[in-house]
Amino acid sequence: MPKENILIGDDDQTILDILTEMIQREGYGVFLASNGKEAVEAIKVNPIDLAILDIKMPFMDGIEALKEIKKIDQGIEVLIMTGYADLETLRQAINDHGAFDYILKPFKRDEILNGIQNALLKRDFSSQKKLREKELQERILQLEKEFNERTHQLRESQIKYKDIVENSNDAIVVVQDGKLKFANTKTVELTGYPQKELKDMSFLEMVHPEDRDMVAESYKSEDFTNIFSFRALRKSGESLWVESNAVKTTWEKRQATLNIIRNVTVRKQAEDALKASQDYTRNIIDSSLDMIIAVDMNRRIVEFNKAADRTFGYRREDIAGTMVDILYADPNEGLEVHKIAVDNGQCTREILNRRKNGEVFHSFLSASTLLDKHGNVQGVMGVSRDITEQKQAQDKLTASLKEKEILLKEVHHRVKNNMQVISSLLNLQSQHITDKDSRAMFQESQNRVRSMALIHEKLYQSDDMAHIDIAEYIHSLTHQLITTYRTKASRVSMNIAVTDIFLTITTAIPCGLIINELVTNALKHAFPHQQEGTITVSMTPSDTDSLILTVSDTGIGFPEAIDFRNTTTLGMQLVTSLVEQLEGTITLETCPPSLPDIRQTGGRRGEKGTTFTITFRGGLQHKRRDIRNGTGTDTGC
Repeated sequence: MPKENILIGDDDQTILDILTEMIQREGYGVFLASNGKEAVEAIKVNPIDLAILDIKMPFMDGIEALKEIKKIDQGIEVLIMTGYADLETLRQAINDHGAFDYILKPFKRDEILNGIQNALLKRDFSSQKKLREKELQERILQLEKEFNERTHQLRESQIKYKDIVENSNDAIVVVQDGKLKFANTKTVELTGYPQKELKDMSFLEMVHPEDRDMVAESYKSEDFTNIFSFRALRKSGESLWVESNAVKTTWEKRQATLNIIRNVTVRKQAEDALKASQDYTRNIIDSSLDMIIAVDMNRRIVEFNKAADRTFGYRREDIAGTMVDILYADPNEGLEVHKIAVDNGQCTREILNRRKNGEVFHSFLSASTLLDKHGNVQGVMGVSRDITEQKQAQDKLTASLKEKEILLKEVHHRVKNNMQVISSLLNLQSQHITDKDSRAMFQESQNRVRSMALIHEKLYQSDDMAHIDIAEYIHSLTHQLITTYRTKASRVSMNIAVTDIFLTITTAIPCGLIINELVTNALKHAFPHQQEGTITVSMTPSDTDSLILTVSDTGIGFPEAIDFRNTTTLGMQLVTSLVEQLEGTITLETCPPSLPDIRQTGGRRGEKGTTFTITFRGGLQHKRRDIRNGTGTDTGC
C-alpha cells in the first residue's frame, strides 16, 4: 500500500512520465491529470495528499486549479511547477492562495523529493495538530515562515546568477526601463552588435519595426506574456525570427525583465509550412459533405468537421473533449461501435444518432482505427452520412412493393377464379354433349385450364410471387388428374421425384401443360383393362444448368407406328409446341409389351413402358425449403 497519494498535473507527457517514475520509486501513489480541470475533478473523487501542478496548463492553469483545490480541501498541500520565474505570481500563489512552495524547471530529483517530503510533513503535522503542543505548533509556523523567506531568497539568487550564464546557447538579456542592462556573449553573436554598443541600448532597436508595437504592449500588459515570438533586427539589417522567454525579476533592487532569446527562424519556417499543410488538411476535412468525427481511446471527441457541425447542431469548439455517447441515440451502441473498430480495425454499419435538439436520425458509419508511427491504436475515426432521406425513400419503396405484391396476389387470385369459371363452363357444357369423343375433348380442355389455374393458385398462396414450388405443383396437378380418370386407371399409382426446384411463371405454365398432357395420355392409354402400373414424374437439374423433366409409365408402351412429333391429336401437338416454346428438346423411349413387366422401376430404359424426356433451360432457382426434400408418392387407388 502506498505511503501517500500524489496528484501530478502537467500537459507535458514527458514531465508526467519522469515525475511518475521518480515518485513511484519512493513508494508514493500517483494520479495524473493533463490539465487543471482534470486535476480538480481527480481531487473530488480520489484521496489526494499532495498536488504538484504546472503553472501553465490548458482549460485551467495551475493557479486557478490551486484555488479550486483549496476550496475542496484546505488540507491538501500544493506545489507549483514553472519554467518561468515570475516571482510576483509565485508569491501570490503561496501567500494568497495557499500553495506550499514552487519548483523551477528544469528541476532536480533532490529538489522534487525534498519539496514533496516537506509538503507532506506539513500536512502530517497539520492533520495531527490537535495532538501537538502549542509550542510545537508555533515552532512549525516559524519554520514555515523561515523556509518560505529563505526559499524566495534562494530563487532570486538562482534567477540572477544561475540562469544568466555566458556559455548559454541562447541570448540572455536583462531589460530595465526599456534599456539593456545585461547581455551575454550569445546576444552579441545573435544581433551582430558589439558588447559596448549593447550596453544601455534600447531593447526595441533589436526588434523589427513592424513588431515593435506588439512587443512593447506585451511588456506593458498586466497579463504579462512569458513567451512570445517576434522578428529581431540584426545590426546588418537582416531580420530573423526569435522566441523570447521573459520573466519579471529585479536588477539592482529595481524591477526588470529577464529575457532568454532563441533563434527560431528554421523552426518558424517549418511551423509555417506545417500550418499551411494543416490548413489544407483542415480545408479538406471541412469541405467533406460527410460527417468526419474522431475520438481518442477514452472515446472523447478530438475531431468534428463542419458537416458534423451542421448535422448534429454542435460547434466544434463546444463539443471537443466531450464523450462521443452524446451523439448516439443509444450510448451502448456507441460503446459497441468503438469496441468493434478497435478489435477489428474497422466497423461499418447503420447507426441511430441524436442531434443537439434531441431529434433522432439514421446514418451510415464507416469507422477505422487511428494508429501512431509505431502501429499502436490511438483513437478511432468515423465517416458517416445522414441517410434519413434514403430511409424514408426505402420505406416508401417497401410500402409500394408491398402494395404491388398485394395487387399481384389479387390478380393471380382473379385469374385463377376466372379459369375456374371457364373450367366450370366447360364442365356444364360437356354435360349436354352425348358424343363420347366430344365430351372427352371438353374434359381434356378442362384439365388444361385447371393446370394453368393451379399455377396462379400456387402463386396466390405463396410468399414468393415470382417463383413456383414445382414439387408441390406437380403433386397437386397429378392428384387432380388421378381423380379425373379414376374410373379408367383405378389401379395406377403416381410417383413424384422432384428435387428442390422453383420455376418462374413463364416456365412453370408450359411445364405444367406438358405434364398435364403426358400424364393424361398415360392414364387414358397406357393401362387398358384396369391394368396395374406406375406413372413417374421427375425433374432434376443437369450439370449444364438445364432441367430434365421425365414422364414415364410402366404401361403397354407407345405405339411404334405413331410419330409423336407428327400426330393429328391436339395433346401431342401441344406438347411439341410447348417444348419449342421452352427452347428445349424432347425424346421418347418405349419398349414392346413382350418384355418383362418390371413396374417398380418407373419405366427406365430397357424395361416395359414409355418414357418422355424433356430437357430445357431457363427459370431455374434453387431455394431452401421447409417441406420434405426428395421424392413422394400420391396414390389414386
